Amino acid sequence: MSETSLYQLIYTSKACEGFGANEMRALLPEARRNNAELGITGILLCDRGEFLQVLEGPEASVKSVFERIQRNQDHGQISVRREGPIDKRRFPEFTMGFSEVSVEDLDDPQMNDFYTDGTCYSELKPGWEKVFLTSFMQGHWPDKVA
Repeated sequence: MSETSLYQLIYTSKACEGFGANEMRALLPEARRNNAELGITGILLCDRGEFLQVLEGPEASVKSVFERIQRNQDHGQISVRREGPIDKRRFPEFTMGFSEVSVEDLDDPQMNDFYTDGTCYSELKPGWEKVFLTSFMQGHWPDKVA
């Protein structure tokens, strides 16, 4: 696949009552198998019942997976934060990296201010998802991705 044919979609969502990190962990093996078959990579972050997910790969595959995600009843309030072509994958090593990110995990002053205000993934200011993900991957957090 040529690098110019890559597509990325970043979204946030809120878990429905009774669905959280443990339930998500149980779904990971199947999700990873499906993503590998479709050529999708990315990462899913979980914090206080909220999710931020990055999907990247062929456009048709990314859109197909996202349509399935939107029909899933385990979460709602889905909001697309960024969508479009990309030059290269940001998370090539993960068919679906997963990490719980808590306030204690944050060591970037920009993100500490963000969380101190009591906000969450769904309340990221426009464009902050890129800052957040860059900080995540450049900090000590990558060690927490499974």
